[in-house]
Amino acid sequence: MSATSAEGLLGLDATVDEVLSAYDLGPAPKATLLHVSENVTYQVDDPAGGRRWALRLHRPGYHSLAEIHGELAWVAALRADGVVRTPPVVPTRTGALVATATGRHAVLFEWVDGRSPEALEPAALRGTFGQLGDVTARLHRHARSWARPPSFARFAWTWESTLGPAARWGSWISGLRTALAEAVVVGADAAAGVDDPGSRVVHAPGSPVAAGRGSRGGAAGEAVELLGRAVAVAQERLAAFGRGPQRFGLIHADMRMANLLVPDDALVIGTGGASAAQAAKSVKADEVCVIDFDDCGFGWYLWDLAASLSF
Repeated sequence: MSATSAEGLLGLDATVDEVLSAYDLGPAPKATLLHVSENVTYQVDDPAGGRRWALRLHRPGYHSLAEIHGELAWVAALRADGVVRTPPVVPTRTGALVATATGRHAVLFEWVDGRSPEALEPAALRGTFGQLGDVTARLHRHARSWARPPSFARFAWTWESTLGPAARWGSWISGLRTALAEAVVVGADAAAGVDDPGSRVVHAPGSPVAAGRGSRGGAAGEAVELLGRAVAVAQERLAAFGRGPQRFGLIHADMRMANLLVPDDALVIGTGGASAAQAAKSVKADEVCVIDFDDCGFGWYLWDLAASLSF
């Protein structure tokens, strides 16, 4: 079961404890759940020593061990070459960069203090998107010239792996049908005055609510047909665009403001007479820390622009 569901989180405590035992984290490290997406992220504290880390527990089967090491190699090279700040990886007692417990790989990172520019006032967005573009350009420039280790391995973000029959995240058609079906059910419950999904009632056949649910198949079919045409156009245009070295290479693939960290006091809006845009520009490039390279791989450089705008 995927760890992205509530049920999938059950039983992970023992796995986390086993992972943490591989590190020197003090007598009683405490793990607190931070975030659930493809992976599960924890804040790990050493109350006795006052230290803190971020633990990433990988989704089973999403990345091979070689691919995780490939990500960490690029993260380390970016930091060593002075391109951008990235969180250092904490090795286990035996010096390994990746710990494995009950079939799950895990990586422990040094904790980076700061906050995402994502929560800024709208007036500051222009400046912060400029920062995002500058950081992205630095990553792309480094990716073009970096001599990757012989063992380097990462997957590719292509039309086939995103929208094709063997897409990494599954069929977009199935996902669309599921989303539309859930939307219809939620809308029907709202119309019936049901606030708690656990108290959902069964509506009699022929009732207006039941009829609304029955129409979801037609709506889903129309949506699949419409987006299917868009997918075909995207496939044709990407083939024409090509994968030349100036267009296609190693990318972050999740380049959005949520994955930037800046010092807590670096973006202060409306203080000291500075405008929001001026405050945003006051952050130096070496103060920005880039996180979450878990989706990095080979793809179109423009993908990073699309990722920043799609959220």
